[in-house]
Amino acid sequence: AYEIRPRDWSSDVCSSDLGLVALGCVTAAGPARRLLPAGWWSARSGIAAVVVARALVAYAFIAADAFVPLVLTEVRGYSLAFASLAVSLAALVWSAGSWLAERMVVRVAPGRLAAAGAAVVALGVLWQVLLAVRGVPVGIALVGVAVSAAGMGVAFTPLAVLVLDQSDEAATGVASSW
Repeated sequence: AYEIRPRDWSSDVCSSDLGLVALGCVTAAGPARRLLPAGWWSARSGIAAVVVARALVAYAFIAADAFVPLVLTEVRGYSLAFASLAVSLAALVWSAGSWLAERMVVRVAPGRLAAAGAAVVALGVLWQVLLAVRGVPVGIALVGVAVSAAGMGVAFTPLAVLVLDQSDEAATGVASSW
């Protein structure tokens, strides 16, 4: 059985971990200023705000999705193969969401579509919490994985469209990496 123990936040390991995170942030700040659009740190209106929105939606999804295999194998006792199927399900549903967004973006404003996708990601991430609740059937909890993946597909494509729409034609190559 897997037992969750609280971490001792006063330990030396924790202090060194936080120190390394701080060092990484300081080290990354310089290159980030050259790589990211102006106004990114303050989410200034325009491309910078779209890039921040894209990052936040992606980080929310990835942070939740990273725990799916852990919870399935360690808390729920399923095999790694089953956990891999759950992650594969998310990839397939994300692709389906992207396909849907690509067809809808001509009829629905990209900003509205991205906002709807982000809301679906949030709903799916909250739903994924049910994976850790032993009394909830895994199938019902895995619907949250699919919902958040669908939201990623719906949100990410229009966010890319918004970045490219707001970029100068000469800067579209750089902008596509944001």
